[in-house]
Amino acid sequence: MNDAVKKLKTLGMWHYVLAALCVPVAFVPPMMLLRAIGTAVPPEMVLAVRLSAFGGLAGSLVLIGCLAFAGRALRQQRHRTFCFVVGIFLCPAFPLGTILGISTLKTSNRSEVNELFSSSEEPDETL
Repeated sequence: MNDAVKKLKTLGMWHYVLAALCVPVAFVPPMMLLRAIGTAVPPEMVLAVRLSAFGGLAGSLVLIGCLAFAGRALRQQRHRTFCFVVGIFLCPAFPLGTILGISTLKTSNRSEVNELFSSSEEPDETL
């Protein structure tokens, strides 16, 4: 196994690790909002607070799913553009997301990695 494949597999594993770390964190803000319903939220705002809590949770889980899918795509050397975009969106998530995002961007711009992605995404002729 050459160096580029090893780097992609390691990078994909770190995407999985970050996704697993983000899952419990995604539940904290909605739980805090739902706890505030009984104390600090006026009765006419209860529905809005519940919808924002569940919308935030759903959005967070979608982003975590994209992160995990990017890890899978990196390990399989597929969907280079998607992995690149996920790497860009990881950069503002300081500190772990920044490290992983920059590593993803640097690795996906290497010429041997581009060759791996292009060779694995050739169209299948079995139609």
